[in-house]
Amino acid sequence: FNFAVCLAEGVGLPKDEARAAAWFRRAAVSVVNARYWYGVMLAEGRGVAPDPVAARTWLQQAADLDFAPALVALAELHLHGAGGPQDHDVARRLYERAAKGGHAGAMFSLGALHGGGHDVPADPEVALFWYQAAAARGQPMAALMLGKFLVRGIATEPDAAAARIWLLRAQQSGVDVSAELARLDAPSPSDPV
Repeated sequence: FNFAVCLAEGVGLPKDEARAAAWFRRAAVSVVNARYWYGVMLAEGRGVAPDPVAARTWLQQAADLDFAPALVALAELHLHGAGGPQDHDVARRLYERAAKGGHAGAMFSLGALHGGGHDVPADPEVALFWYQAAAARGQPMAALMLGKFLVRGIATEPDAAAARIWLLRAQQSGVDVSAELARLDAPSPSDPV
């Protein structure tokens, strides 16, 4: 497994994703992390022909052991319908399992799922909860979304001061927040001219 990681990342030797995939496949018999890596390589076609159906199988094996990165990767396949039917509810349940383990990316994804536009009922209060949880763990896109919710007063009272804090945290991580800061700094209709 460790040799495969070195090959996949080019650590200490030239990067060789085909050899990495072969070694991950060998290690996957007994190493949960290898099942995850091999599943991701199959999903992305890194070093092997893309095979999202097989990717689901390998990621499911790692997810069955509650390996959070595998839960998230498998959720993405279900969310986008790669390698099988699209199922936002299955994706939600997988994200919830990863979020229980503290996975900030899963928390952000739960916020997005509950924010609307998916086959999960929109619930701004639940979305706000997950954005807050992910932002508190340093997830930059969650900080942006939390800032947006606080600027607009979605599922909470507007709070310009708190919004600015979260937007600036997102900005420090490289997220473009200029539109939201401009909205925050724009005079309100009730301000004197």
